[in-house]
Formats: sequence, C-alpha cells, structure tokens
Amino acid sequence: MASIEEYKKRIQEFIYCLVRKDYQAVNNLMLANSVPIQDIRRVIEEYGCTIIPLPVKAFDLALSYQISDKQVDIYIPLWSEEEGQSDLTLSLSCFKNENKIKINDLEVL
Repeated sequence: MASIEEYKKRIQEFIYCLVRKDYQAVNNLMLANSVPIQDIRRVIEEYGCTIIPLPVKAFDLALSYQISDKQVDIYIPLWSEEEGQSDLTLSLSCFKNENKIKINDLEVL
C-alpha cells in the first residue's frame, strides 16, 4: 500500500501557500508538467470559499496509490473556513527524491 507519510510536509506547504494566495510560491513548488497555476487559482476563486490549512485528519481521508517505486498519486480533500471539509479535492503526484509535486487536478467531487 502506498504511504504518503514522507510527502505530508510538502503537501502542507503547498496548501499553506494556497491559503495565503501566494500563487508565485505555489508555482515554485510545482513541477513544470503540472496543471497551470492560473487554472488552480480560477477553480479556487469560482468555488467561492476561503481555503484553510489542512487539519491532521485530512491525511486520514486522503487516497493514495503507488504508481511506481518512485511515484505516489494522492487525492486529498481541501478544507474551507465556511465548510470545514470541502468538496474541493486536490489530485497530485509525489516523487521520491523530488522536492516539487505534480498537480494533476483541483476539482469539485
């Protein structure tokens, strides 16, 4: 089974940049082949809620899939001030020996 333990810090840092609306920092944490930062920003703005840092239990709700020895794909719900756990789900890939993450999608599920 895939483990996201070693990637938690990277994911939390990414979400924290989204919370601060620091899209330049967000972009710096993403691999070049990720969904464009403008698309992520648009989805958050259209969703209309205030994204907050992930609580610890968010990682218990995350789904992770071991794609290869070096890649884990993760689906994790975001939290908002207005709703708590929101319908927004971040789909990302983390890679061993890589400090950046690949953002695959941010969508309402």
